[in-house]
Amino acid sequence: MKNTRTTWDTTRAPNLLRNAASGKYYGGFTLGGKQKWVSLGTYVWTVAKTRVADERAKIDCLRRTADSVTAGDARVGALAALYRQRIEDRADIKPKTKRRLREEVET
Repeated sequence: MKNTRTTWDTTRAPNLLRNAASGKYYGGFTLGGKQKWVSLGTYVWTVAKTRVADERAKIDCLRRTADSVTAGDARVGALAALYRQRIEDRADIKPKTKRRLREEVET
């Protein structure tokens, strides 16, 4: 029987994992009590290290926005950014629907 479980290699950088089968790097984060996995689109460790830092900055911005929404002092721009990110994270809608929702937010 073939082993279908994906194995992950840890790296020296926090939140950075490497898929052992493909060699591709991923960033693993926790946002709102849920795990969020982001493909970094690279097989090179130095590039992955830079990209995971960028993703971490985006996640931290989303955390601050969510905290300000909870506190009741969020601004419209922060709310729109949070909504855009939630649109992108949804796997149950088609790409065309995501595009339409993004266009509505921009309008």
